Amino acid sequence: MELGADQEVLIKPTLMAWEKTDLRFANNGNVTGWTIKESWKIETQNSKEIEATLDIRRNFRGDWTIETGAKYEKVDATKVKFMVPLKPHEKQTLTYELTTRYGTNATR
Repeated sequence: MELGADQEVLIKPTLMAWEKTDLRFANNGNVTGWTIKESWKIETQNSKEIEATLDIRRNFRGDWTIETGAKYEKVDATKVKFMVPLKPHEKQTLTYELTTRYGTNATR
């Protein structure tokens, strides 16, 4: 059942690192391809007296891959879903590394 936003449940995504790598150039000097690497941390907290299961969805563009120790589901070509069960008053942190390839670096 979807209950919407809850003041007693915290979901706080934080971009920890961002880097542009693998720049590729055309003969005229224009950039034709690049790769962005991002490190994310999502802090969760359940301040309720009952258990809560959080449905956290993240949307990505382009040719992307994700690396994480957390269990997730690929919903479609642009979205992943993390289901995070929290006991009463429990805190959890999940992390993931996102690599997105653009231009000539894209593989699909």
